[in-house]
Amino acid sequence: MSRWIAAALATIGFALAAAYCLASYATATPAPKAGSVVKVINGPGHGSGTHIGNGYILTAAHVIREADSVDILSDQGLTTKAEVLWVNKAYDVALIRDEAMQAAISPLACKPLAEGASVTLIGNPADVEFVKVQASIAGKSRPYARWRNVSVVSGPIVPGMSGGGMFDRAGNLRGIVVGVMLAPTGMFASSMVGIGYAVPSSAVCALMGRAVPA
Repeated sequence: MSRWIAAALATIGFALAAAYCLASYATATPAPKAGSVVKVINGPGHGSGTHIGNGYILTAAHVIREADSVDILSDQGLTTKAEVLWVNKAYDVALIRDEAMQAAISPLACKPLAEGASVTLIGNPADVEFVKVQASIAGKSRPYARWRNVSVVSGPIVPGMSGGGMFDRAGNLRGIVVGVMLAPTGMFASSMVGIGYAVPSSAVCALMGRAVPA
């Protein structure tokens, strides 16, 4: 066999081996999924939501308003469409579904958190997307203002985070962020004071017909 034929065969063999290795690597290491928290876009406004499995996403009712469908943006830049399944304005909770959802899942834990428990809030404040902030449960859940049942949360909450998840240290969904406390600073002006409100997961579970542990 001539030298150039042997060299050609060796080159072909190397190329085939490299292609096989690349294919094996692609199979063994699939593209990472997006996180469970998404951006919910409804016309000119937006909020946040959390994927709890099988394409179902929990968010705030005031983010959905009267829409039949909304756009969903994942933290990897993928935009899809979600159908609005139900809205409960008294609790400010809505359930939507995105059948094309390819994202991580945050389990909905029904047991209430104790006062002082540390939580992580994830959402899309103002024009900054997918932000995580640390907070804590500052007070027992109660009826307040227009909400049937909310927990008082001590931590930075900004418009746009509405509908975002409140998570415990294990990554379980423990509530849905729905509002901020405003303090008067003048006759017509108000400012946020670092205290907000989240519908506790126990109330969300009851709305969804799930048993709430004692």
